[in-house]
Amino acid sequence: MNSPTDDQNNESKQGPPTPFDSENTFMLPDSAPKPESSDSMNDEKMGNVISLLLIGGLVCSLVLVSVSSVIFICQNPHLTTSYKIFTGEPADLRAIDAVIRDSFKGNLRAIMQLGVVVLIATPVARVAFSVLTFAMEKDMKYVVFSSLVLAALLYSLVCAI
Repeated sequence: MNSPTDDQNNESKQGPPTPFDSENTFMLPDSAPKPESSDSMNDEKMGNVISLLLIGGLVCSLVLVSVSSVIFICQNPHLTTSYKIFTGEPADLRAIDAVIRDSFKGNLRAIMQLGVVVLIATPVARVAFSVLTFAMEKDMKYVVFSSLVLAALLYSLVCAI
């Protein structure tokens, strides 16, 4: 029969336990996180896509506004603005179709406006993506909630114009 000192001697000969078994294949310790279920993987993928969508919209908007503003200021260094008299944007910069059309023509003011439109459209696209994702997952409760949010956003945008 082994005494406690024999067990200690055996441990010192073998060394501390390793995460490998006798065939040198890696074993997860009991405290290691278990692989996630497919639902949580889908949620993580959805979160990653939404993050990329939001970051992409923000970066796109930032680039459009920043670059067009710098070029506009460089081309018009002596342009001054009078804050005593309010003058709104010209009519061609108040309609989204005209902003897009004039942006492709190289109108710097239209490109700045397009940056603002992209910034406003980014969270709307996020909600629309959520509606589609929930519909693919057949999660009708969240499809309804997300659709209501999307309808409210679209209504407020259409009525504001």
